[in-house]
Amino acid sequence: MTDNISNSFEETLKDSDLQSVGGNLSELLIDSVMEDGVLKDIPVISTIIGLSNVGIKISDRILLNKIISFLFELKNIPNSKREEMVNKIDNSKKYKIKVGEKILLIIERCNDYENSQYVAKLFSAYIMGKINYADFLRGANIIQSLEINDFKDFLKLDKNKFRYNFKNPDKLNYDDVKYLMHVGIFESNTEEISVREQDDWKLADQPYVVEGGELTYDITELGKTLYDAIN
Repeated sequence: MTDNISNSFEETLKDSDLQSVGGNLSELLIDSVMEDGVLKDIPVISTIIGLSNVGIKISDRILLNKIISFLFELKNIPNSKREEMVNKIDNSKKYKIKVGEKILLIIERCNDYENSQYVAKLFSAYIMGKINYADFLRGANIIQSLEINDFKDFLKLDKNKFRYNFKNPDKLNYDDVKYLMHVGIFESNTEEISVREQDDWKLADQPYVVEGGELTYDITELGKTLYDAIN
């Protein structure tokens, strides 16, 4: 069953016209797909519905919702471009798992359809040559399990405020940044310590001023890649 779905998903990525794909599917819309054939021309959707002999299960509804949300983000990318980039990885000796199977595994592990949408945005960046496939995989493995509201706040940050010491917090609080550090988007650093003489050391208690040494949280290179690719 899994092989059928992953193969049809790869076929969908490479060959399907996705212009008919809307946003995430409600329960009602999923039922209409089954009844009147809406979107059934998309291979992966047809396969999942075809494998549900008695009625579509809750788990299948959730997976369909995430897949539709993923495909929606790719609808404006030409088939030929999608096929070119998928074949590039499938024919590579470096990666043993086909693109369709790998992305399906990622989508299945996504917390919800919004995570799936952001994985698709990152995959779009790969297709358009903005990032490489390795960075897509690293980023997708982060996005799939994120608390999505924290990630949205991260994407709204001013690029000039990618260093946090929490004296002047922006959109993220301490717990948010600690969480994003845990998943690899931020890292902790200690500012360099410098020592200088007092301007008027005769009037000061100490002849020297020690500056720096504060703990800061800085965006990682992968975090920058995610930020730039998705924005």
